[in-house]
Amino acid sequence: MAHNLQVMADWVAARGLELMPHGKTTMAPVLWRRQLEAGATGITVATGWQADVALRAGIPTVQIANMCLDPALLRRLDGWLAEHPAQELVCWADSLAAVDLMEQALPEGSRLGVLVELGAEGGRTGARTEAESLAIAESVAASPCSPCAG
Repeated sequence: MAHNLQVMADWVAARGLELMPHGKTTMAPVLWRRQLEAGATGITVATGWQADVALRAGIPTVQIANMCLDPALLRRLDGWLAEHPAQELVCWADSLAAVDLMEQALPEGSRLGVLVELGAEGGRTGARTEAESLAIAESVAASPCSPCAG
């Protein structure tokens, strides 16, 4: 494991990149910490409940590689972030409808970061066109729930 951690750290550093490895496979906070110690920027998970586990385990930066649209879970995650300002959580949105659903669940000034998920024509998820991507990004930026609003 130490060898694999070092190989990835070297590969990322040589390319000037950041790495947020998937934590969903192991759901092992001890491994997550070792990945962070080896230079990972944060940990990526697949669901809101996995993000909740990662945040409560003290992971400073967590990315949900998906949308999180469950209103109760969004409020729970937002509440945690409000009490733990050093932590960051980001999820994706692939449509204006997704932004609307998150906006309905989150309070004004939420710290939940939202990235636009880009997709390809015929793909499973993601915004399909540049215009659609831009409209989603503008909606996120203009939302009173967005940390970048204003």
